[in-house]
Amino acid sequence: MTTDHERQEAVREVARILHGRLLPTLDAEHVAGLAVDALHAIDWRHVPRPPGIPTAARSGDPPNTEWRKAREQLTRPEGDQQ
Repeated sequence: MTTDHERQEAVREVARILHGRLLPTLDAEHVAGLAVDALHAIDWRHVPRPPGIPTAARSGDPPNTEWRKAREQLTRPEGDQQ
């Protein structure tokens, strides 16, 4: 069973894909709703996109503690043990 929120999310995602591909007189949100309803009728279910994984720290952010520890281990002269 799909909740209203999940359906709305699926409609927004499909409308985003359709936007700019339909005639200007057609409502992409309405067409997307019809498409999602038709897909649900054949047991298709929208899988929400997972949140993005940050790939890098923002410019200007100080390095975190783990990064500093790793850098110290990599740049430590050979034979220098702590």
